[in-house]
Amino acid sequence: MNFSGGGRQEAAGSRGRRAPRPREQDRDVQLSKALSYALRHGALKLGLPMGADGFVPLGTLLQLPQFRGFSAEDVQRVVDTNRKQRFALQLGDPSTGLLIRANQGHSLQVPKLELMPLETPQALPLMLVHGTFWKHWPSILLKGLSCQGRTHIHLAPGLPGDPGIISAPLHPPAQDPSLPRLLTALQVPRPQLQLSLQACGPIVK
Repeated sequence: MNFSGGGRQEAAGSRGRRAPRPREQDRDVQLSKALSYALRHGALKLGLPMGADGFVPLGTLLQLPQFRGFSAEDVQRVVDTNRKQRFALQLGDPSTGLLIRANQGHSLQVPKLELMPLETPQALPLMLVHGTFWKHWPSILLKGLSCQGRTHIHLAPGLPGDPGIISAPLHPPAQDPSLPRLLTALQVPRPQLQLSLQACGPIVK
């Protein structure tokens, strides 16, 4: 089994993992959404013991009703194949076993996410990009970007396709397939950018 995320321990034999079949993909979407809610927003409500680094015991998570029918191997596949690297797995101590966390997107306070604070204007990239839809643009123009109850705003230091940029396609709602993807490039002086994001906490990468 391969324990993914942040260069953590990996076991041999995980390379060459086959792509999920269509039925597996449907289950994987369901599992990914359940993981996102539990690990980003609902851990306390669900009674999950979450550490300061955001990790929870996978065995405890899989005992919840919404994860009935899913295995540790299913979770590993979702972690491995997620293009945005939303989740990470690592080995805990013998009493906890395998641990899982969401890497970003929390509305819960997770104080030790191993993020690097960008504390000076000079540390900021020249350009930061936020992917969204045209329907959100009027509000962004009027009010600026908002973390919408989460602890961070998702930004990338470049455009999709640039080296090192992780970006999954945004699919428009089925009822309005004409909505294109909108990339909001924040090309403003670094001090202004730093100030504009302080409401959501420190800027991190």
